[in-house]
Amino acid sequence: MARVTAEYPDAEIAQRTQSSERRSERIGKPIEFTFKDAINGRTISLQKDLRGKVVVIEFWSTQCGPCVAELPKLKGLYNEYKGMGVEFIGVSLDEASEEGRKAVRDFVQKNRIEWLQSHGEDADEFVSSWDITLIPTVFVVDTKGNLHSVEGRGRLDSLIPELLR
Repeated sequence: MARVTAEYPDAEIAQRTQSSERRSERIGKPIEFTFKDAINGRTISLQKDLRGKVVVIEFWSTQCGPCVAELPKLKGLYNEYKGMGVEFIGVSLDEASEEGRKAVRDFVQKNRIEWLQSHGEDADEFVSSWDITLIPTVFVVDTKGNLHSVEGRGRLDSLIPELLR
């Protein structure tokens, strides 16, 4: 892959590989994210309000088929670990407009999603700072507020209990 990224730096696969490598370099380091919850309007700081908890951050969209397909699994994990020191945050990539906000709220309400949701300017800045181009993408943050995984998708069944020990 190094040869491909060196010879074809503008190719989409090269750019995605470089983005993934940059994210991986931040594993083990503190991750900060402050946002206004899109549902209740409360301001949440990952480091101040959620420190001491395992935090699952899912980048998603109401228009993303794989995101919607994974929702039952996420809801099951959320319900299993609710009240046990685990928080979930949805970071919506839906358009940062009134229409986008309504789509997120309606989707969350219809699907009875109980966890925190970031949408709009805060979400857009966070997504941009992490160069998220594919969804769903799942990050996992440890109880010290450090990034543990940028590839949590499909691995939450093992990552969450590991971090709660």
